[in-house]
Amino acid sequence: MGKAPTISVLAFVSKPADVIPELGARPSHRHDRIDQARREVFIGICAGCKRQQLPVRRFARPPVCKLCNVAKAVGATEADICLGARASEGEIKRLSEAGTLRSYRIVHFATHGALAGEISVSAEPGLLLTPPEKGTEVDDGYLSASEIAALKLDADWVILSACNTAAAEAKGAEALSGLARAFFYAGARALLVSHWAVDAEATVKLVTGAVERMASDRTVGRAEAMRQLMLAMIDKGETYEAHPKFWAPFVVVGEGAARFR
Repeated sequence: MGKAPTISVLAFVSKPADVIPELGARPSHRHDRIDQARREVFIGICAGCKRQQLPVRRFARPPVCKLCNVAKAVGATEADICLGARASEGEIKRLSEAGTLRSYRIVHFATHGALAGEISVSAEPGLLLTPPEKGTEVDDGYLSASEIAALKLDADWVILSACNTAAAEAKGAEALSGLARAFFYAGARALLVSHWAVDAEATVKLVTGAVERMASDRTVGRAEAMRQLMLAMIDKGETYEAHPKFWAPFVVVGEGAARFR
């Protein structure tokens, strides 16, 4: 098979800073850089999972969603994984205002991404989260691009492992002008986004494998880790997984290299 192009996932996971390589070197334009010794590795949110808690310390059974696989790869604790009712717009905004959200180096949203105008409540692209029993101005279950831009992040990598997260802010607009641009405004230095609908199993293989690869080798950056996993899927995966439909929707945008060589 031909070689893949160089192109480079909700739960909260705390770990010592040396578990994952330093994923970004340039300071955020919006916020003062947090002391690296005090930063946590991973935070994730999964509105698609109906479970409220998950025994991630044990993982006696296979993880139930793509986010949980990534959480396992970095040694997540249960308290840092937001599933079901905890994966809400109100909770994300609360963590942002408290300054907690910006203490994480990897932020992973494993929930559906909506295109501009795809849902009736907003003309903006956004992320669908667990809706409240009664919607409010603060929490209507939809985190729009303008609300994302107002979040307080200081993330080296934001993983958006849903479908169409690289889409434009409006019909006819340029790609990456919607969710991607909003997360950069919020303080992210790099994103993993998708250009079309993604396959769940392929996403688990790619994202989990890339995180594990970076954790095991500090010289491997985001783009290179994703490239290696894509090649592995083409050359060693199931026969059908060699089709670009399964590995090509994802792209790393922003800082893709490792800090340490």
